[in-house]
Amino acid sequence: SGSAPRNIKEFAAQGMLPLSVEDLIPLQVQLSGDSDEGIASLAKSSLQKVAQETWMRLVERKDPDHALIEYCVKSTTHPVKEKILLNNTIPDVIVRSMAATESGPLLDIILNNQVRLLRDQEILLNLETNPYLNYDQKRRIEEFKTEFFYKKQIEAHEEFQEKEEVVEEE
Repeated sequence: SGSAPRNIKEFAAQGMLPLSVEDLIPLQVQLSGDSDEGIASLAKSSLQKVAQETWMRLVERKDPDHALIEYCVKSTTHPVKEKILLNNTIPDVIVRSMAATESGPLLDIILNNQVRLLRDQEILLNLETNPYLNYDQKRRIEEFKTEFFYKKQIEAHEEFQEKEEVVEEE
């Protein structure tokens, strides 16, 4: 809640509290945005020392800490972001933001998750605005839209016309 005494925050920011990594790192992420610049700086410094394997383990968890995921999206490298995108419990809003800004293989991972694309069409819209899309990714987006949206619209229109014809015949 941010109401802990400064010395406790300082110990937490430095990683000196007797907490598990699963509890300590999310706490440090929270403290990296603390209004006390000294605390925030200590927390940021500690977070820079966290091994990539630890980040990967934390983001692979079922329902990982939301603030931790946002921190990782802004501050970590490709392998950690890949694990984030492969975790189906990550909220769509995170994937939406990544769809607009990431590049290369990370975009392929987003495109491969068709269930998520169907569930949240804003992800697809953000992908389309991404300046880092390559030709193949643009083609895949168009194929996806054709298969899952345009064909469905045509089928619905044809079905509607058939029903109108039946009504007119009666």
